[in-house]
Amino acid sequence: MKMKLSRILTLIVALGLLGSAFETMSSSVQPAEVAAAQKKTAKKKKTKKTTSKSKKKSKKTTKKATSKSKKKSVKKATSKSKKKSVKKTTSKPKKKPANKTTSKSKKTTSKPKKKTLADRYKPSVRNFKKIKVGVRASSDIFIKNKESLPANTTFKFSKEPNFNKAGSYTTTIIARYSDGSKSISKPFVVVVIPKTDADLYEPTVKDGEAFTGVRFESGSLVTNKGELPKDTWFSIKTSGDFNKVGMYSAQVITHYPDYSKDTSKPVKVRVSEGFSVETSEDQYSPNSRYLMAKVTNKSNKTLNFRESVVGKDSHGNNLDGLAGVERGPVAPNQTVVLWENLYDEKPYYYDHIDYEIHATDTTHESANSNLKVQIVQKEDSGFCIQTTNIGSKKIYYPEVYVFVYKNGKVFYEQERLLAGDDKDGLEPGESHTIGFNVSDYDDVELSYTSSYDK
Repeated sequence: MKMKLSRILTLIVALGLLGSAFETMSSSVQPAEVAAAQKKTAKKKKTKKTTSKSKKKSKKTTKKATSKSKKKSVKKATSKSKKKSVKKTTSKPKKKPANKTTSKSKKTTSKPKKKTLADRYKPSVRNFKKIKVGVRASSDIFIKNKESLPANTTFKFSKEPNFNKAGSYTTTIIARYSDGSKSISKPFVVVVIPKTDADLYEPTVKDGEAFTGVRFESGSLVTNKGELPKDTWFSIKTSGDFNKVGMYSAQVITHYPDYSKDTSKPVKVRVSEGFSVETSEDQYSPNSRYLMAKVTNKSNKTLNFRESVVGKDSHGNNLDGLAGVERGPVAPNQTVVLWENLYDEKPYYYDHIDYEIHATDTTHESANSNLKVQIVQKEDSGFCIQTTNIGSKKIYYPEVYVFVYKNGKVFYEQERLLAGDDKDGLEPGESHTIGFNVSDYDDVELSYTSSYDK
């Protein structure tokens, strides 16, 4: 501590001595030396100023240069760094794949891609798309342009309909081609419908017989009519005209109540003569004409017969209002007489008369074999017609016609109808008699019909 204080004191003394020396020196200096010193000082000031200015300028230039250089360097650095970073980021990760894709795209451009069959073809579907329940339909039956698609093309539902359940199903069809490509149709709806009567029933048919002039019953060729639905009816498709004798091929068409239908396998139908007709014509006076036709049923079924009369007058004009008569039911091998008595006051009226015989089916069963008809002579020169039921079933609507001949001509006919109180028919064993009077005759012919049902 003492040492430090002594050193400080020594330093103070030294400084004091130095100050006095400085004062002595300044007073003893010559004017020339002062001027030189002043000059030197001025120079120093100038130098100081220029130095400061230059420093400022240099600072400014440095600043500017720095800012410029900074800017430039920043720019350069930025651009370089950007370029480098872009180059680096772009060129390294992007350039290679870009080059590859570019080269590939160049290749694609230079060499066009080969078209597949799917580019050239597409399946189109049919308008009708209804399938019956239980029918497993393959997808290709729905393709409308199947024939125009390439060979070995396969088809598949994108979503298969449920063919075991009625309903509507939306789906598409995938067509796969031989080159492995595939195309898809437009969406469409498959409707699965319930089965029809035609699907559920099967008529069985047999060969049959038809007759000329007799309307043919198509259902007579069907052997299982009782198994078919109620209100089923039949029609026939034939290879010929059943109004001519011959052998023909035929198919029965079964029409069901739900409007579905079945067409049978072909069967043979022999057409025979249905009935024979023997006609006669008499003219009792210039004003009358009597027409008579004996018709024999030669078929194997009960029929009704109808006579149609057409005529012309002596001037060639058609006659209107000529009616015909109908008789029935007529059993097989039975003969009935159809007749017409025409009369007019004008003697020239009837010149030419035609008549036709038509046979029609009947639902009534003939009872003629069990109806006994006889002419019984009465005690007084008169006669009566006696009808008796000799069968075991009740007989309805017996009609009896008696034709009395004189000199080969019919001069009297008697129609026998049951009276009002007998309209319910004849019980088994019951008889009914009606009389008629005739003075003399050469022959009598009977014609009658009756039925077992109303």
